[in-house]
Amino acid sequence: TTEHVCLSVPIVPVCSFGETNLFDQLIFPEGSFMKKLQNYIRKKFGVPLLYLIGRGFSQYCFSFIPRRTPITVVVGSPMDLPKIEEPTEEQINEYHGKFIDHLVDFFEKEKHKYVENADTVHLEFV
Repeated sequence: TTEHVCLSVPIVPVCSFGETNLFDQLIFPEGSFMKKLQNYIRKKFGVPLLYLIGRGFSQYCFSFIPRRTPITVVVGSPMDLPKIEEPTEEQINEYHGKFIDHLVDFFEKEKHKYVENADTVHLEFV
């Protein structure tokens, strides 16, 4: 965001819909060996070990190949930023917050076209 403000470059919101339908994930019961292994790897390496199920090479058996399902990428209207030669951290945070609001508004408007049960789906920032 600092570079965008210094150069007055617009920031464009982009959302994709359908990527969560590419795979199923095996969820292991708490206390099981596989859940303990998953937690150990997450703590040790900072990334969880995922067990994904897609479509198979022959028919639709277990595989890491994604399912044949559409992914829709939607591009929103750009958010213009003023040119500030040396922006302060406060200014950067201000425009970052405005962009997050812009992105959430964009997502909330578009999700009804591409998501089932859209009223229960919300954008989360982790």
